[in-house]
Amino acid sequence: MAQAMLENDDARIRALCRSLADELPGSADPAPEPEDDDASAADEQRLGIWSRDADGAPFRRLNQYRPEWRMWADVDEIPGESAGRRIILLGESAARGYLYDPTFAPAAVLQRLLHSVPATRDVEVVDLARSSIGPAGVVQLAAESRRLRPDLFVVVAGNNWCGSLSYGASTRVELIEGLIERGYRGFIDAIEAWQVSRTQTTAERLAGIADRLGIPVILVVPETNLNDWREDQNPIVPLLAGGGTGRWFDLAYRARAALDNGELADAERLASELIALDNGTSPVGHSICGHCHMRRGDVDTARRLFEVARDVARALPIDTSPGCSRAIQDGLRGAGEAHGFHVVDLPSLMQDALGGALPDRRMFLDYCHLTSAGIRLMTDAVARISVRLLGDGDPGDLAAATATLGPGPEVDADAHFMAAIHCARWRQSGELPAFHLAEAVRLSPAIATRMRAYLQCFARSGPAWLDRFFPALIGRPGSPTHRFFCEISPFVDTDIRDETLFAAIADTVNDLVPSGSANAGPSTPAGSNGTAGVDLISREHAAPNQVSSLFYATMRRSFFEANEPETGFVFTLGKAERLDLEITYRTRDAEAGGDIVLRLNDRQIGVFPAAAKWATATLDDLALDRGRNELAVTWPPVSGDIDSRIGQSVAQLRRNTLPNPLNAFGQIHRLRLTPAR
Repeated sequence: MAQAMLENDDARIRALCRSLADELPGSADPAPEPEDDDASAADEQRLGIWSRDADGAPFRRLNQYRPEWRMWADVDEIPGESAGRRIILLGESAARGYLYDPTFAPAAVLQRLLHSVPATRDVEVVDLARSSIGPAGVVQLAAESRRLRPDLFVVVAGNNWCGSLSYGASTRVELIEGLIERGYRGFIDAIEAWQVSRTQTTAERLAGIADRLGIPVILVVPETNLNDWREDQNPIVPLLAGGGTGRWFDLAYRARAALDNGELADAERLASELIALDNGTSPVGHSICGHCHMRRGDVDTARRLFEVARDVARALPIDTSPGCSRAIQDGLRGAGEAHGFHVVDLPSLMQDALGGALPDRRMFLDYCHLTSAGIRLMTDAVARISVRLLGDGDPGDLAAATATLGPGPEVDADAHFMAAIHCARWRQSGELPAFHLAEAVRLSPAIATRMRAYLQCFARSGPAWLDRFFPALIGRPGSPTHRFFCEISPFVDTDIRDETLFAAIADTVNDLVPSGSANAGPSTPAGSNGTAGVDLISREHAAPNQVSSLFYATMRRSFFEANEPETGFVFTLGKAERLDLEITYRTRDAEAGGDIVLRLNDRQIGVFPAAAKWATATLDDLALDRGRNELAVTWPPVSGDIDSRIGQSVAQLRRNTLPNPLNAFGQIHRLRLTPAR
């Protein structure tokens, strides 16, 4: 916004203010969208990141918004006029075709399907989907798109509607009341009510725009990967009263172990105790119970439990993967009835397509982004309704046209390879990334070259883009891999070097290439040089499935916070060394008389007293191994006094700041290894 103000870009300032308003949904109801003759001249020339010089002229992509290009269709120019009819596709990253974009984007697939039917061969699909867009952004784009004289809106959105970075005054009052009366159970209930209201408001605004234009709307209800996306992978639980926190974590660890060992009766019993203890405020118990029912063949009960687990996780004020809650799904369905929208119900479509099975990796690459099969299913359903609305009512043999559409095995393989990386980033188990790697190789064995390049680039120390293998990894400009590695997630978060992912990629590559071959990749990240020191507080050194501020905090902090009883840090050394360890810590919420215990490679190396204020301790001349080392910090139990923490959460909300719902077992300001003195 500051840049737009310096450039006197009034239209951009207004657009950014509307986006900011999307983060304040609890304030007064949004004003209705302006009629055409109410808009300023500058607004008349704007369409997302494109602008035109005059009526009828093409909309050209603006250089000043180059940092945003990666979020939109890779199109330099949108014609101002069209000889045929126009469909406007609005939505978020699922509508962009994340990991397939731009090669197999849903807008392009939809247009190819419509062109296979004689009655809709003149139809142009304009792709205005934008990754990470919220509901107010969708409404704004719908209003701006009137300049294209559309004949139909297609809206694919809802995955980014579950929460906000801040809330308006009236919503904050409801959240505070819920917290005071029932803790985080009350907070979650208030968020779910807010989701319903926000969805209804968005639908009303879309309906108003469509009514003024006199065009129909196709609304796609999103679905999520209920079967494969593990909400129990990490022990997430908000504050519990009465000293129940220690017992909760004990139950969670035992329940997961029982599930992993196939002891379903024990797993379900322990998970049910979890739900009773946390009052349904954690996704873990619901998810474990869901997996127990799935293994027994009770799909309907499993579906309900997985939906609850998904929705609880996304109602808490933590950093978690996107996904469309049941409240939003039902709100979108209700909008169809209330406003005459034509609804494509993906949950129902997928249930039919999968023979009653839960949505899984056959339809999803991760939590909500569709595989090529999922994209075909969605676009086929949209195309059938579009033909009825714009054509002669006869969709013809769309099934045959749909069956012939595909991204090609090499592009599909790349999508599965990138999905493995993306799933690992979101702290999923090794099994799901391993599946995507195997699927990538099955589709195109040549993908091994890209996998080896990834290992070479990210197993080494230093920036990945400096490695000579980086061009082989990213592919050509304009490809999905180039967009993923260089645009959407620049250089793939170089601070994340997931050892489980590295091992899975190395195993996949070495199954194709003998391990002794020069083409085999390294199986672990490169060793650090201890003489330069090792700062352990980073995602790069976080142990798998760690619950901490590195991954779940919604705001950046100046210190590390542990949100479970034990925290692990992993690092690799190029040679055996003797190093000193320094830790600056505090344990403000610990029970009196507790200690923190440090273990190195399963050997206890130090015990230090809990400290309400920052304290520093050192351990000298530690013998560390060449290769992988792990430092574990066991924290003292947290106090059962929840009132003060709830009071802190209430105070944060009153300041319009998201509260931290997780238990703070301990905090670390400095954790560093240096050469032994």
